[in-house]
Amino acid sequence: MDNTQTQLDDEIEIDLWELFQILLKNWLWILLSTLGCAILGLLITMFLITPKYRAEATMIVNTRQDQTATVTNDQITSAQKLVDTYSIIIRSRRVIDPIMEKLNIEDEYEDFVETILVESVNDTQVMSIQVENKDPEIALQVVQEIVDRAPGAIISTVEAGSVNVVSEPYVNSEVPVSPSKLKNTAIAAFIGLFVSSGAFLLIAFLDNTFKSEEDIQKQLGLVTIGIIPTTESCKKKV
Repeated sequence: MDNTQTQLDDEIEIDLWELFQILLKNWLWILLSTLGCAILGLLITMFLITPKYRAEATMIVNTRQDQTATVTNDQITSAQKLVDTYSIIIRSRRVIDPIMEKLNIEDEYEDFVETILVESVNDTQVMSIQVENKDPEIALQVVQEIVDRAPGAIISTVEAGSVNVVSEPYVNSEVPVSPSKLKNTAIAAFIGLFVSSGAFLLIAFLDNTFKSEEDIQKQLGLVTIGIIPTTESCKKKV
């Protein structure tokens, strides 16, 4: 049993060494393939993928409209839980359809609402409203419209609580949030590395020719008695 396990470990070690040797032998082509795919990924990201910009505003969620009284911890906890409810209201057709009509947005509601993200900031009662669009001005206008319409829609729907603006809508029109050049380049480089390495390994596995006496001994279990050298024939001058 021990001999069998030792033999198996030796075979695994030899196989891993052979794989390494194959990759090492073709390292230059693998490197060029990796760099080529990385450059291709960068060029696709820069010239073929439409960049998107993100506008954002934050609002604070209250559990009651009258905030003159002292706010308790229970009220803060309740406000945190209300963010999910307010998110549904803000992303509803009641709020979004008028915005799309006013800004002449011709997308389908289902597609457009996917560009709107409403979530709690670090599990607090502060609510972040984010909109992504290929036009930074459109993204900013949508966030502004949501900020203007959200308080009335929430109060009339929930009939309790309110939301107040913490930070006004803002968009960085100079830096898109997607696509990420670094991320796409890294992914393309990894694909190039994986595919090129796999291709060379596959070619090596499909090659069943004997290239050395070690191959004969390993594959056929025969001991090499001798080697016949090969020489190039010399061309005779006419």
